[in-house]
Amino acid sequence: MDTDEARTIGQRLWRVRDDRRKSLRMVAELAGMSKDTLNRIERGLLSPTLNQLYALADALQVSVSELTRLPVPAPANGHTDSTTEAIGLALDAIECGEPAGLVLPVTELQDQVRHLHRQRRACRFAEVATELPALIRNVHTSLNGGTDHGELLDLAVYLHTHVTRIWLGSAAAPAHLQRRVVFLAHRLAQEREEVTTLAVAGLGVVVTCWPVGRSCRGGPRWIR
Repeated sequence: MDTDEARTIGQRLWRVRDDRRKSLRMVAELAGMSKDTLNRIERGLLSPTLNQLYALADALQVSVSELTRLPVPAPANGHTDSTTEAIGLALDAIECGEPAGLVLPVTELQDQVRHLHRQRRACRFAEVATELPALIRNVHTSLNGGTDHGELLDLAVYLHTHVTRIWLGSAAAPAHLQRRVVFLAHRLAQEREEVTTLAVAGLGVVVTCWPVGRSCRGGPRWIR
């Protein structure tokens, strides 16, 4: 990355951060870097790595292409196409009422979602790609099982809004597939009828369908 490109990325980072009204410290913490590092990137004094670009885009809830004028390769290291297809097939199965996964205790599923959420935030996209389709099927199969229904609805909404949606966006998956995920999360949130869950799902729809929207960094206590 040359000096001009680093300066362009830095300017765009600053503008997006300022528009979102997020402090330098807040964005740096969300992206897993020091405040000084982010300051140097914004000033064009430091070229961000690919992982840093994805982390910053995630922290600001924008696409990587909005921060750089150069094409950025998909992050899943060869898993992208197969995982995108597997997620589409899982959504088809869910709509048919046959997710074909495993029925697991809600606490075990929460641990799995927590783990995958951390993997995504650490930009370990290949690991997320490997585990995500099966986790989607397992959550929905367990949801159909009839126990811990409320907790599983919350979990499914969070999984689709904060993991599935963002992985698909980072992998440049078709827009219609990203919309299917957030609309599914919204339907589940309506079934749940809980304010926080509805807000999380609603923000997912806004960010996906209207990218200028802002996203929520909060979530259930167990996910943090």
